[in-house]
Amino acid sequence: MENFDDAHDGLVKLSIKQGRRGNDVPGPYELYRFELNCSAEKIRTLSWAEYNASGTLVRNGEGGRWGSIWPDTLGKILEDGACSNSQLGPRPNEAG
Repeated sequence: MENFDDAHDGLVKLSIKQGRRGNDVPGPYELYRFELNCSAEKIRTLSWAEYNASGTLVRNGEGGRWGSIWPDTLGKILEDGACSNSQLGPRPNEAG
């Protein structure tokens, strides 16, 4: 699940759902809401929630500090997808 918010303030917000299951049996999952600053190449977690297999909230949190986006991480994958589609930042793998 990804919700793409291409705001005109230079920031991109998106949500992802990460599930953990096996053998096609529903399992626990997490929801994350991230904010990317494409021009500064920074990311932060706005909120997160962890659910058990029955869908009951186990724990959650809000807020996060801006951090650098490192190669070969989820942050880099999100930046490459969201920022290259948003006109807000540099395009990955673009020859100059």
